[in-house]
Amino acid sequence: MRCPVCKTVSLENIELADHLAGEQCPSCGGVFIRAKGYWDYLASLGHQSPRDFPPELPAEAAAQLPVTESAVAKLCPGCSHFLTRYPIGHGVSFHLEHCQACGSFWLDRNEFPILQSRNLHERLHLITAAPWQHQLDDEKRQGVYEHTFLQKLGPATYGEIKRIKAWLDTHPQKAELYAYLTPRTDHASTRTTPR
Repeated sequence: MRCPVCKTVSLENIELADHLAGEQCPSCGGVFIRAKGYWDYLASLGHQSPRDFPPELPAEAAAQLPVTESAVAKLCPGCSHFLTRYPIGHGVSFHLEHCQACGSFWLDRNEFPILQSRNLHERLHLITAAPWQHQLDDEKRQGVYEHTFLQKLGPATYGEIKRIKAWLDTHPQKAELYAYLTPRTDHASTRTTPR
């Protein structure tokens, strides 16, 4: 089986974690994880649902390893279908590549140990699923929204309005406070008199 990056180099068997086998390129360091091996690994851990996963660790806990992500289109080493790139988010800058045909995964050099150091290596199937990707889209839109207001209001005013909003959102009379701040429409003043 050939490396999808190096094309001519054969992958070699490697143990990525207890009960998780992979195949690594000795040249570029990329790792191929077959779908069956991944699901067998999760079964060996006894995870029944995402709630059973160990907590995701913060970005500061991530292994400090260099990553050279290859953005070229790749074919799955297992079935030769194109791999699809998925953003991971959560402080991770690189993408996870997944074969939608056979369900296997490809990670470039050092990507697996970085995900492992964040407890994300057991969530590969979740990262490539619609709910995870929709959440990333929402976070991206929220980031654009916040950046826009930061630019318009300036750091001091934006910081203060965020502080006030946080206070409002946790206040027991939140609904009443928001109602007070929302302008009331005086329907009488908007009526027009027929001529």
